[in-house]
Amino acid sequence: EHLALRALAPTVAISPSEVRTVIDRLRDAGFAPAGEDSSGSLVDLRERGSRVSSGRGRRRPTPRRSTPTADQLQSVVSRMRSHDRATRATPATAGKSDAAPVRAVGGGESTTALIQLALRANRRLLVGYVDAHGSASRHVVTPRLLGAGQLVGTEEGSDDEQHFTLHRVTSVELLDN
Repeated sequence: EHLALRALAPTVAISPSEVRTVIDRLRDAGFAPAGEDSSGSLVDLRERGSRVSSGRGRRRPTPRRSTPTADQLQSVVSRMRSHDRATRATPATAGKSDAAPVRAVGGGESTTALIQLALRANRRLLVGYVDAHGSASRHVVTPRLLGAGQLVGTEEGSDDEQHFTLHRVTSVELLDN
């Protein structure tokens, strides 16, 4: 097979034959050729490996959400009602209508002291709380017990005892009865 090489410079030759054929024949003859395109950039003559498609074109069907159970619905309604009660709660103002509410922020000694005051005076509290998932909520609670790092009380509108871990309490506010 004739390559029809034409010299353009001492180290540059062109051919109308296929690049792969020219390179292979020159290598067989002992040369070390490099294929270049018309701009002078090297041409990669290696065989292309087989590729697995990415599958991006296919869309997975979106999973259908299951219908909520009665317990899940009850839990949602309970949380909504708890929030409503917390919003309507009247803060205690130390007997004066223009006084600031009796409040403690954070889980420190002032919070513990205010909870103990509510226990002794049988007063309700508005408790700001962040659960283990980081969800903030507010609860109107009648405290029953304070100990072992927990406030145990009955949430207004429910007969169930609630346990509030003190280090998750964000605020406590004394409420009027």
